[in-house]
Amino acid sequence: MRLDLIGSDLVCPVCVNDAPNAPPLEAVPYTGKIEVASEMTSTFEAGVLHCLRCERNFRVEDGVGFFSGLPHSAGRKDDFGRGRYNTEAYARAYIQTHFRDVIADDKAARTHLDLHDVTGFYSCSANNMYYRSMAEMLFTKLPLGATVLDLGCSVGRLSHELARKARVVVGADSSETHIRVAKTIQRHRRVSFRVGEATVSGKYVGDPEIVVDVSSVVRNNVVFVVADEQCLPFRLFDGIVCSAVIERVPNLEVFLRTLRHRIHDGGLLLLSSPFDQDERFVDRSNWLGYGAYGTELGTAEESLRGLVQRIGFRPIGGIGSVGEGGPSPHNDAYRRDLRWVTYNDRRKHMVWSVHAELFEACDSL
Repeated sequence: MRLDLIGSDLVCPVCVNDAPNAPPLEAVPYTGKIEVASEMTSTFEAGVLHCLRCERNFRVEDGVGFFSGLPHSAGRKDDFGRGRYNTEAYARAYIQTHFRDVIADDKAARTHLDLHDVTGFYSCSANNMYYRSMAEMLFTKLPLGATVLDLGCSVGRLSHELARKARVVVGADSSETHIRVAKTIQRHRRVSFRVGEATVSGKYVGDPEIVVDVSSVVRNNVVFVVADEQCLPFRLFDGIVCSAVIERVPNLEVFLRTLRHRIHDGGLLLLSSPFDQDERFVDRSNWLGYGAYGTELGTAEESLRGLVQRIGFRPIGGIGSVGEGGPSPHNDAYRRDLRWVTYNDRRKHMVWSVHAELFEACDSL
């Protein structure tokens, strides 16, 4: 963990909710030596982060902090984070989704891609504008050098895009597998996968492992942690981004209220969703557009806007769309439909229209 970037803001995820001025966590390496906050000037690879107030310890392994497992009220109907999503096969599928453009441009990988890219996932519009467009949306209004949370970051591509202009980005995900992969990519500046691997069975065509250098898009000012919205070990953020997360949260009102308490007044919240609502994860009565949380019946976009406003944010955009090739003439800076292409296996990939909208936190709840 880059303690030089986050040391003074690193606090107990339990105490921060009832003690806003809780002291920073102390880094205790496995050697037993305690490094106080003023000495947090380098990476912290292994040990525990200790809270002086409640005496809890949170482990750090291979530079990743683990803060999951705390009780939280927005628990999932189906524990997707510990199920299929948390498997290595799913993580490798996310690698191909997140780094599709870099992989497609790698000459050494082209031979294997041409043989096994049955659906044209890598050859059709390989430029990966979704993640960069999301980052650009946030920083149309957020000042350079801000602190940003990428909640539900998976293997980290959006975190790295945000880090181009942020002082520090915290990439958080409830999946230990995805965060370990994200940290490995950051450390070694490369991704590895097998073309054609299926997300469910883990089987693949038989092609050798492909290794691609991704140093052109990886940044050092990203800190990855295993955590969800209820156990974030940080004080307030300038901006929070949730990409394709809200459609899997069973109690979205609780989720958004929690985020409002972790963002500065005047800070920005960027939400995106394909509104792929599914009863395995969220009861139909809580689907946006169905009058959930007391919002009006209508489109999912309208319902989301109404809910977010009631919680303490205000929308700041009009309406527009953007394709993978770049902004359309009708594009709006703060509210867009983005094209997102995701990998499933050698015979299937999916193209989504993802609604993205930027909101500003109103002064004092």
